[in-house]
Amino acid sequence: MNNILKSFYSLPGLKRSYALKFFVITFLGIHIPLIGLSIFLLVLPNEIESLTIFWIVLGFTLLGTALTLYILNYLIKPIQKADQALLQYISDRKIPKLSIEGEDELVRLLQSMEKTILRTEELIDQKNDLIYLLSHDLRAPIVKARGVFELLKTETDREFVEDISNQLATEMNAQLDLIESLLRLLQDEHNSREIPRIDMEDFQAVLDEVLKSSQNQIEEKNLKVEVSINGNSQILAEKVLVRQLILNLLSNAIKFSKDGGSIKLEGNGKINSFLFQVKDEGIGFDPRLTSRFFQKFSSYQKEGTNGEKSTGLGLYISRKIAERYGAKLSAYSPGEDKGAVFEVEFPSK
Repeated sequence: MNNILKSFYSLPGLKRSYALKFFVITFLGIHIPLIGLSIFLLVLPNEIESLTIFWIVLGFTLLGTALTLYILNYLIKPIQKADQALLQYISDRKIPKLSIEGEDELVRLLQSMEKTILRTEELIDQKNDLIYLLSHDLRAPIVKARGVFELLKTETDREFVEDISNQLATEMNAQLDLIESLLRLLQDEHNSREIPRIDMEDFQAVLDEVLKSSQNQIEEKNLKVEVSINGNSQILAEKVLVRQLILNLLSNAIKFSKDGGSIKLEGNGKINSFLFQVKDEGIGFDPRLTSRFFQKFSSYQKEGTNGEKSTGLGLYISRKIAERYGAKLSAYSPGEDKGAVFEVEFPSK
C-alpha cells in the first residue's frame, strides 16, 4: 500500500504540492459513496431497492472514510516523526535524522528544520570553544599578574619595577585584545564581513610579542629559539587569534623540549598560502598518535620535561582557530625522543 501511495504522490501534479495531495485524497474520499452507488445503478438499474441503496451508500461511506483516514495518516507521518525527533532533541540533545524524501512544501520545511538544528549545534560548539579558549589562555596571564603584584610589594629597585610593570602591561593589553577579538567574533557570527589580513611586518611583530611573552619559560630551560620568516604574503586571519595560536604552539614546544635544546620558528610564503612551522628537538611522539593531539581533552596527555601539566585544550583550541580561517594545522614526528614539528598553513594573498 505504501509503495502505491509513493507512486501516486510522485505524479507530476502532486509531486511538489503537499496541499494538493490533501485536496485530492479528501475529494476522492468524499465521492467514494457516489462513485460506488453510480456503479451499482449502472450494473443493476432495475433491481435495487431503497434499503439496498441505503446499505450501499453506508458501506461505501465507511470504506471511503477508512481509506481517507489511512492515507491522511500516511501523509502526516513525517510531521509526527519530526515532532518526536524535536522532543528527543529537547530532552537529550540528540540530533534528529529525519531522512525524508520528496519535493513538496512539507519536505522542504523539515529539511530546513534539520539544517537549522545542525547549524544551532555548530554555533553552540563554537561558543563552547570560545569559553574553553578564555578559560585556558587567560588563566596563565592572571596567575603571572598575581605573582608580579606580590613581588612589587617588596621590590625596591625602581628600574626593575618599571621593567616588570611594562611587561605586565604588555601582557594585559594582549589579553584585552584577545577578549575584544572574541567578542567581535560573537557579534559577527551571523554577519559576513571581510576577513582581516596580516602582512609580514605585522606577523613578525606578532612573533616578537609571543617570544617576549614566553621569555621566562624559554630561559628556565635555557632554550635557543631561531626565527626565520621568508616571503611577502598577506595572511587571511585575525592578528590577535593568530598570536594565540602561535603562543599555544610555542608553549607546547617549550613544554616538551629538554634543557639546552633549540626551537625553530619558520615561515615561508607559497602560492596562495603561508606555511608556519614550530620545530623542536624534544621528546617527540609516536606518529600513529598524531590525530589525538587536536581532540578536546585528549586522552593522550603527557607531562612536560620539567613536569608541566597539560589541560588537553591548547592544541584543540589552536586547531579551532586555524579552521575558522580555513587554515590547516598538522603535526608530525620521526618518533619518540626525535623532536616534533607542528605546522599551520594559512590561506594568503
